[in-house]
Amino acid sequence: MAPLVPLQIGGLVLFRLFGIVFAGLGLLNVVKPREMTAYAIRRRAGGPIEGQIEPTATRLLVTRVVGGVMVLLGAGLALGVLGP
Repeated sequence: MAPLVPLQIGGLVLFRLFGIVFAGLGLLNVVKPREMTAYAIRRRAGGPIEGQIEPTATRLLVTRVVGGVMVLLGAGLALGVLGP
């Protein structure tokens, strides 16, 4: 069995690269969940309603848990443990 080296030749490199990107997005969800889940509202007519919608504590917790799962799956793909 070959050693587990990131981006080694022999497997599909596309899966390894996707794993790195997927783990990076998951890490962002774990480290900065508020920034990853907040979104802005505004009216099309340019009226007085503009603002930022803040996520609840439950949504932040779920975002962190999902981000942790994303990091594990992405690391598995990047290291060649998961996938083809």
